[in-house]
Amino acid sequence: MITINLDKAEKNAEKLAEKKSSIKVLFSSLKIFLFKKNNVVRKILFISLEGFFAVHIATQYETVICTREILGVIMTIVIALLAVVFTGYALFQALMNDKLLVALLSVEKEENGLIGTNDSFVELMIFQMTCVVIDLFVIIFTHVIPSDWCMFVSNKLNIGISGFLVFLLLHSNIEGIWEVTSFIFNIFQIFNLHAYSRIKEIVENNKTTETKE
Repeated sequence: MITINLDKAEKNAEKLAEKKSSIKVLFSSLKIFLFKKNNVVRKILFISLEGFFAVHIATQYETVICTREILGVIMTIVIALLAVVFTGYALFQALMNDKLLVALLSVEKEENGLIGTNDSFVELMIFQMTCVVIDLFVIIFTHVIPSDWCMFVSNKLNIGISGFLVFLLLHSNIEGIWEVTSFIFNIFQIFNLHAYSRIKEIVENNKTTETKE
């Protein structure tokens, strides 16, 4: 049931007007890496797979080429998802009506309301854009250096560092991709609330019409 609390809505609306810097939002988006009760198993599974892939990529002779090709695929996916997220947010704005707006601003937990949805959108967009930029620089770097390039004389040291860096790239990108599921679920909830508010509005209008008659 949608609960309307005008005082709470007004208080939360003031928070929407607060100015935030892009750097602050970027740092806030890094909470995507945090472990929570509902994501421990998933994160452990993903980290294990990412570590496995990173080790195999780092121990290959053509690590540079392999990394470049994988990042190229990941960039394509992330850019496509950016379009999906932006479209989803536009849909979210289109579904907004007065009653739903007040209801979303009235929720006790900000992460479940309008503030949380707005924050998750901008944090996800900035995080994924940061990943795209980093991936782009890495791809350019892998095009510039020779395919058999090594930073250190020690082969073990090269494998260790390259494996760690590849793991960071995989982990960041995959977490960003997975986070889209949370945003999609938020849009799904907003759609349900929109449908509920419309039905309530129709019922109230019918009651008003019947009363007048």
